[in-house]
Order: sequence, then structure tokens, then C-alpha cells
Amino acid sequence: AELGGVLSSADGSGEFDFGTGTNFPVSFDKENEIYLSIKPGYQVTDKSSIYLIGGLQRAEYEFSLSGVSGSEGFTGLHFGIGADHSIKDNMLIRLEYKTQQYDDESFTSDNGSTERYDIDENNIRIGIVYNF
Repeated sequence: AELGGVLSSADGSGEFDFGTGTNFPVSFDKENEIYLSIKPGYQVTDKSSIYLIGGLQRAEYEFSLSGVSGSEGFTGLHFGIGADHSIKDNMLIRLEYKTQQYDDESFTSDNGSTERYDIDENNIRIGIVYNF
């Protein structure tokens, strides 16, 4: 099991039409994320292992639409695969792929138009693990 957190500067932008025929600029900025993963694995050699990744995460996003901004938390599931290889007695090099799929959120404006946020992520991570 792994419990972790991420500070992020990931961002995105696009346009949204409230049904008026006019496109309004929208932007998203991921602020942070916490997650809990389960990583069952298989020891391939005495120095290498592979594992599956599955778990839950919650991320906080800042958003701006036509000058109006706010924040919203998104909860979802993640799945992936990873591999570790020992490079010293207490040090590993790690490679992971993880897809994160957050629950969709919908917001209704004062004029009755609804905007829907569908945020999914794909991550490739390379790291060094030091065991104390």
C-alpha cells in the first residue's frame, strides 16, 4: 500500500458555449492531489519486480470561466503498472504508468446552462526510491 500527495502545476484551457452561440474562455489548474494505492506485485529476479497499481485519489482544481474563478475537488480511481529495479542495496529505480479517472462534475449557471467537467489524466513517472 502507498499513501501519497502531489503538488502540481498542471493546467489546461479551452472554450465553453453556454448555449448562446458565443464561446467563453475556460482554464483549469491542478493544485494538489492525495492518493491511496494498492500495489500487488511479482518478484521477477532478485533485483527486479513488476506490479499493478489500483486506488483512489482526490485532487483540487482551480478554474476560471470568463473572469469568474473558483475551486472544486474531484474524486476518482486510478489504475496502472510499474516496475522496480535495484541499483544498490537500499536504492531502486522505478518506472510507472498510471491513468487517473475522476468523477465528472456538472455546474449550472444562473441562466440555466450547464457546464460539465470531465477530467482524466495519464502519467508516466520515473523515480529513485531510497529505503532507510
